Amino acid sequence: MLLAGLLTAISASPAAAAARQGRPHFDDVEDGYWLVASDGGVFTHGSAPFEGSLGGTALDAPIVGMAYDPYSGGYWLVASDGGVFTFGGAPFDGSMGGRRLSAPIVGMAEDPHSGGYWLVASDGGVFAFGGAGFNGSMGGRRLSAPIVGMAEDPDSGGYWLVASDGGVFAFGGARFDGSMGGRRLDKPIVAMAEDPDSGGYWLFASDGGVFSFGGAPFEGSTGGRRLVRPVVGAAASSEGDGYWEVASDGGVFAFNAQFQGSEGGQTLEAPIVGMAPYLALETRPTVGLAASGTGAGNGYWLLAGDGTVSAFGAAAPVGAIPPGGNPPVGIDATPDGGGFYTVDDAGCVATRGDAVFQGGLCQVPLVNPIVGIAVNPAPSPGSSGYWLVASDGGIFDFGDAAFHGSRGGLPLPAPIAGLTADPAGGGYWEFGQDGTVYPYGSAAGHGNWLDPPDLITGMAATADGGGYWLVDASGTVEPFGDAVDHGSPAGVTDFVTGITATPDGGGYWVVSLDGNVYPEGDAVNFGSTFGVS
Repeated sequence: MLLAGLLTAISASPAAAAARQGRPHFDDVEDGYWLVASDGGVFTHGSAPFEGSLGGTALDAPIVGMAYDPYSGGYWLVASDGGVFTFGGAPFDGSMGGRRLSAPIVGMAEDPHSGGYWLVASDGGVFAFGGAGFNGSMGGRRLSAPIVGMAEDPDSGGYWLVASDGGVFAFGGARFDGSMGGRRLDKPIVAMAEDPDSGGYWLFASDGGVFSFGGAPFEGSTGGRRLVRPVVGAAASSEGDGYWEVASDGGVFAFNAQFQGSEGGQTLEAPIVGMAPYLALETRPTVGLAASGTGAGNGYWLLAGDGTVSAFGAAAPVGAIPPGGNPPVGIDATPDGGGFYTVDDAGCVATRGDAVFQGGLCQVPLVNPIVGIAVNPAPSPGSSGYWLVASDGGIFDFGDAAFHGSRGGLPLPAPIAGLTADPAGGGYWEFGQDGTVYPYGSAAGHGNWLDPPDLITGMAATADGGGYWLVDASGTVEPFGDAVDHGSPAGVTDFVTGITATPDGGGYWVVSLDGNVYPEGDAVNFGSTFGVS
């Protein structure tokens, strides 16, 4: 029914990441990148927009890195004293500026699950801001060489730190796939990047040497080639096709990634110190799907990442949800299909049609982002209700939707991806991104999807609640209980973000990020937003 987070927020357990195969590459992604200099100057290339810089501004300490905020399309710059500077809608969630540090800050990374960020110091200290969780650090521990960078692991919500000798330190579920620690290097390591395709990672040395670990492919390097200036940073292309390296003079080297230009040969006021990749979708990302009405194939709504709701078939065109500061993550229809509820990752609930607002979490500080909503399908006469679920499994009930339990506060092998109501109205299922299903109340457990091909992004129940379907990011659908296997869509054009059953349970629709809809069983294709900009 839903997907939390869009692309970089897609996540899975380490086990699922290890098992999944290389994802297909889609043609609706435009690559670009930013370069940042030590004086805060920002240089854009490809489709990356210029949102401002600190060039010409007096700084207390030099800039040492930057990170992209996929939610707003903006970016953050970080200085060696821990000061954080935001541009283009990227939120300011705090900094270490003005606070005593044991060692200088050397890098930062965005947490795709929460929209927060981490800072890392050369002694391995990690500082978490916004909703980013603190998963441990090397602060206070003896290091053979200083830490020079970090990378987020969207598969687990954890992160890696890398030292100049090539040592790698994994935290918070990030899988250790090897390092160069204890091995001879011609030049020190200066950066690392996660491979979004495999869940592995690359290390980059100042001579341009590249070392790949896990499933990250080696696509080439400048190691052994004469460079005008040393490599100081690197970034992975948006879909794991390859990577870029950047030198201190602004020269960019592309390996199985599109070269979008550089500052090489230009006069710079200050040396380049890092880079960040940009990802742009040619279409509005579709993050949710909800069926309307009764009877097979009546209609459905598609929810886009900008709040636009598109109606197809007999689904009433009841309009977009109000624009807000947080991305929408889920949609679910009222029991009679006359309206719907949507929720964003801050827990703000919007209603359309005959949906009745019963409360939300807009004013409540959340430790973990909301990832979905499920409507009570059997409300009391004259009443209504719904549940919200967070990525840690916490459940929030509103109206006459009863609380039946949750995974909140309990260990999870992978973050929760969403929530589906039992059609009988007395319970619900939480489902994890690793394929684990957690039943509560009247909802019966019909099995887990062990070792799925890719990240689990959606779940739909049969009409009687005697079974359910799970779908992964590649579009593979797996039935459980009395759910009939109607097949998986062929020719998927983008990451699959959700699934919803037809009202009689004789089929289902699957939807992908680019708005394409794939009907199976008795589901009818009433149209889509595929190709709509």
